[in-house]
Amino acid sequence: MPPSLFHAASTVAICAVPLLAGLATGCYDPVVSVNPGAPIPLEGGPNQPPGPNGGPGNGNENTHHNSQFIIEDGESITLSGTITCEEAVTGHVQLDFLKLDESGQRAVVHGLQVAGLGDWQELAPKGFGEVYIMAFADNDRNGPSETDPKAVAGPIDIGSAAIDSIRLDLQQNADMGRLALSTTGERPSGSAPPGGSPDAANAAPSDGPPPPDEAEKPEPQPSPTDAAAAAGSPGEAPASVPKPGPNGEVGTVRTGATAEDPPK
Repeated sequence: MPPSLFHAASTVAICAVPLLAGLATGCYDPVVSVNPGAPIPLEGGPNQPPGPNGGPGNGNENTHHNSQFIIEDGESITLSGTITCEEAVTGHVQLDFLKLDESGQRAVVHGLQVAGLGDWQELAPKGFGEVYIMAFADNDRNGPSETDPKAVAGPIDIGSAAIDSIRLDLQQNADMGRLALSTTGERPSGSAPPGGSPDAANAAPSDGPPPPDEAEKPEPQPSPTDAAAAAGSPGEAPASVPKPGPNGEVGTVRTGATAEDPPK
């Protein structure tokens, strides 16, 4: 056998040995992702929501959302309290921490969701100042609505010491105080200004036409009958001039006689 042919046969035999060994041992096909770059679920339990301030949760802890307190290392205090309600609460309870300005405009500075009624606690930055806490039970899971039980606490002055015993008693038609919608500085379109409607006597005149009773009335015009009577028939003297007698005289009418009586 020529050396070149022997070398080629040896190479084929060497390459075929691993293939035959793989078939004999039942090798599996490599896993090919149908969506490259997609995350692969990890085994070991369901994903849990984050705990307070971003820590790992156990499925029953608070969940943060929207605006959040900014806390420096070691510069925080603990806020804690209890949420109660006489009605059944089927959804989570939303806690919004708000600041109010002088005009009553409110701004959410921190948001927190708790699993239900009972005790709660949260960290807040030291020296943050006054806040209000507005809570509502989101039974319909559609955000705040008029039918959700609500409560408000505050103002709470966040200083350098922990604050506990913050009670939030959720109620229907709760008195929201300064957090009521009418105190946000906004007025519904079409409503009267504060203090009621302006007095009609002091109201500025409008640019439109005056009322019908104040409009200028046209001068009365004589009817055609009155105009004809005033002018008289053709050939007749005016009504104010006495008619001449049978002999053409015109004079003063005697007492007891008329201008038509013939002279005696």
